[in-house]
Amino acid sequence: MASVYEIWNPQLEVHRAVKLLHPNCNIETRERFQTEIKITAKLHHPNIVEIHGVGNWNGLPYIEMEKADGFTLEQLIHLKGALPVPVTLAIGIMVARALEYAHNHEYVLYNNTYHGIIHRDLKPGNIMVCKDGTVKLMDFGIARPASTSFHTVDGAIIGTLQYLSPEQLESRDLDITTDIYSFGICLYEMICGHYAFPENNITKLLADKTKNRYKSLDSYVLKAPHGLIELIDHCMNYDRSRRPQTSTILQDELNSIYDRVCTQKPEAVVSDFMTQSIREKNIPKKNVVNLRIRKTHVAVILICFALLYSLIIISSNAKKKQAEVMQASKVADSLARKKADSLKLIAQVTHKAQDTQTLSEPVKVVAKTPEQPRVKKPQTSNNLSAPVTEATTGSTMNPVKETKVDQLKTKYDTKDILLIILKELQGKNYTEAASLLSNLDATTMQTQRAQVLKARLLEFTDYKQFTIFILSNTSREAEILIAKARVMLDRNNLESAEQFLESASTSPREIITLEQASNRILYYSALVKSKRFDNYPDENTWKKALEAWYNVKRELRLDPSHDYFKKADEEISRISEKYRAIKG
Repeated sequence: MASVYEIWNPQLEVHRAVKLLHPNCNIETRERFQTEIKITAKLHHPNIVEIHGVGNWNGLPYIEMEKADGFTLEQLIHLKGALPVPVTLAIGIMVARALEYAHNHEYVLYNNTYHGIIHRDLKPGNIMVCKDGTVKLMDFGIARPASTSFHTVDGAIIGTLQYLSPEQLESRDLDITTDIYSFGICLYEMICGHYAFPENNITKLLADKTKNRYKSLDSYVLKAPHGLIELIDHCMNYDRSRRPQTSTILQDELNSIYDRVCTQKPEAVVSDFMTQSIREKNIPKKNVVNLRIRKTHVAVILICFALLYSLIIISSNAKKKQAEVMQASKVADSLARKKADSLKLIAQVTHKAQDTQTLSEPVKVVAKTPEQPRVKKPQTSNNLSAPVTEATTGSTMNPVKETKVDQLKTKYDTKDILLIILKELQGKNYTEAASLLSNLDATTMQTQRAQVLKARLLEFTDYKQFTIFILSNTSREAEILIAKARVMLDRNNLESAEQFLESASTSPREIITLEQASNRILYYSALVKSKRFDNYPDENTWKKALEAWYNVKRELRLDPSHDYFKKADEEISRISEKYRAIKG
């Protein structure tokens, strides 16, 4: 719906955060954004992000608000994993304060008086943990008055699925316990570092959510107070009548648990944690909480260990016997060589004695016989690479040289030639990769994996051949289809490019991950829309291009150094300047 940017306010000489509505939004989204502006402007609390003003940029409304210096709770859990119990409780207390204020706030909206605001999208991504220890709740984009008389558009599920309450998914009437359910999921993730509902398949996720199936915290090895685990379970109860009924009760229970584990103020605990643990150049090791091992699992592990130990002993004895046999063989060979040397020495001495005896005898005249050709004696050499002649057969044995393929198999510890080719491509050893590909048999070469590897090689070494290969390829593999879209984009065939990208989104993948494929599809889709704007520059194509690049930035918001993220910034700036110049 909207993206948030950091700006410099020259009048006040301060940094601010600006939430700008996406250009391709429908009327319903614009109305919801206006409601967010009005609701958030009426909230003034230390644990809620403050609004400082509103405005309009190129026909797009925006909210100017305070810039919180820190991390979202989502980023914090991503970096640290499970948070320490005092930190979890401290963050929870400050979020509960914000909820208590919002749930009990009385205000006027559209000339009507209301009591209480339901956030409806409470999740780690909407909780900012500041470096000074303050925690702020933000993004009231789908918030609504607690009163059921306030009109909202039904029929569509709005919010982040993993954090929505069962009643939201079932389109039932909502009350403040909806936020308490979502808050329980946030506590769950903070204390164990795992998603309560990690399922990516939407159908299965909805089934888990509507039946409230999640892994119990008792399944993890946690050093957390039993009271905290019980509170989280109560918050996440499917039956909302069994959840804490008010945020005041929720806050009281959190304070009670906190007082038993810590004496500092919550802000001080969070500030110390942020100062000592979260440094941009020295991010701490992620704290991973493992699943609890049951007694039956321990028994199985011990049995496996005993079997493994037995195998090691048997293997060790076998190796020992083999070593003894080899040693005996070496001794026998040594004795045989010594015996042979002795016989050779005796023969030499005997030969010399015979020569001496011959010289001392009288010379006899005998008939001359034809001289036999002299046989050249073999020379000994210390060169290990020289051919070795066997005494018995006279055959020559050359030492076996290790092939390049054998060396690569050893280097990468695999016999999978396609995996070796992939490693060589990743190491930019294109000549070696090309040699390996050319030696593949026809059957292997026709596999989708080999086709992807050939496409990658040609892309880096011969783009003309890459284009020919891609256009003639009939594979329905995702990476090949994305490459086809790229070629079509280069040829300004935008419709075909979009068709290939759409097909790639549902096609099998051989090498790239689902995340990599999704990011590439978003990126090239944005390039297509930028190209269409360049071809037909008007308000409609401009908005669609902006929307596409905002999608890229939103997907890569945790990795702003990514090339796609940087390109998104460049394109947003370029097409906006071009549109302003055209519009005059």
